[in-house]
Amino acid sequence: MRRGNSRTPAAALAMAAALLAAAVAGCTQVKPGKAAARSTDEALSTPARAGADSAHAAAPLPAALPAPSAAAAASSSAPAATRALSPAELASRLQSAETRFGAGMEAYYAGDLDRAIAEFRAVVRARPFLAAAHLFLARSYRARGWRDAAIAGFEKAIELDTTDREARLALAELLDESGQRDAALALYERLGASFPNDPRVLTALALHHSKNGRDPRAALLFRKALALAPDHLPAFRGLVDFLASKGTPAEIGELVETTAAAARRRPGALDLEVGDVYAQREQYKDALEWYRRAGSLEPYSAGSYEKIGDLWLRLGRARDALAYLRTGLDYNPGSTSLRTRLADAYRETGDPRLAALHYRRVLHEDPRAVSARLGLADCYLAEDDLGPALGELARARTLHPDHPGVHDRLGLAYRRGEDPRAAVAEFRRALELDPNHFAAAMALQGK
Repeated sequence: MRRGNSRTPAAALAMAAALLAAAVAGCTQVKPGKAAARSTDEALSTPARAGADSAHAAAPLPAALPAPSAAAAASSSAPAATRALSPAELASRLQSAETRFGAGMEAYYAGDLDRAIAEFRAVVRARPFLAAAHLFLARSYRARGWRDAAIAGFEKAIELDTTDREARLALAELLDESGQRDAALALYERLGASFPNDPRVLTALALHHSKNGRDPRAALLFRKALALAPDHLPAFRGLVDFLASKGTPAEIGELVETTAAAARRRPGALDLEVGDVYAQREQYKDALEWYRRAGSLEPYSAGSYEKIGDLWLRLGRARDALAYLRTGLDYNPGSTSLRTRLADAYRETGDPRLAALHYRRVLHEDPRAVSARLGLADCYLAEDDLGPALGELARARTLHPDHPGVHDRLGLAYRRGEDPRAAVAEFRRALELDPNHFAAAMALQGK
């Protein structure tokens, strides 16, 4: 892939050793929230770590562990009353906690969240005042989808180390996601006061403001983040999205030119993203230049091949797209988006059977993939096989009842099956969901 987490298991183990070195050195007492936890904040404030979070959040997870309640998560670190340990016993326990913390880190970055949670829970029981253990346990809960337990875990990490930037930022994001916007805003603003030049903090606060309509604070914060870190992708994407929906063409043009200049100074940082913005503005020659630039810098990355293939498809040059999409799929055979676009290219070049083969494979991996299901229905329609086409479209409507494209396609299928009343109902539903749906509007005018 183009970008991802570069942390290796060896690096994770090295981090674990560094995080617990202070505790091992002072094995008679470890005070909460001091040097060991503070060093964690410094060690974890890396883009690679942030990238790993988003990858985990999107990954399918096995339901092997029961979700803990928030109260259980908050109290899981309560130390049991035991006899006083000798220095040798305490040192041995610390060494075991260090080993398990390293194993938890390795599992977390490998995506094995069940194992990571088990390891971090063990560390929390052994070293209840270690903020880093609570931080990573909460991060694992969050990736698992256990929001309440994650919130309790981040709050515990902050209680142990009030300077922990990672825990405070993650807690603010979770509160924002759960609708507690005032509490989230208060946390973001305190973070902004403590870390006024942190691009991630500025971007998070900008994203919060961008949800409130055209709040000018959002654009200012996105721009400040990019001034501090020109290749900070979340800020770039956030500003592009903000301006695309609320900005003027001049503002978007200025952003593109400014970012393109920054990308030329730092090759490979934003090439695909700059190409995307040019493509959105229908400046296809410029978009192609940036996509090819990205491919020349990372020749084995599937990203540039997918972008170029997609661009050719949009321009109606499906045969040109095929070569790029095939190569991209060779480099990333697990990509459902690449496989879907390759199937689109086969369908548009007049090979519906080969297209259907790829659509089915995508749907086997992701039954909710609406583009693949619509494409498969189109393949059946191209073969005049109306029954299976209607079956796929009916299932698409069940899975995505508010998708205008599904209703438009159903209208076409019903029209093909000489059921004009059902066809009109579907076209009207498509227009209710999207008043600007051109195909449905044209179909109704020709009814």
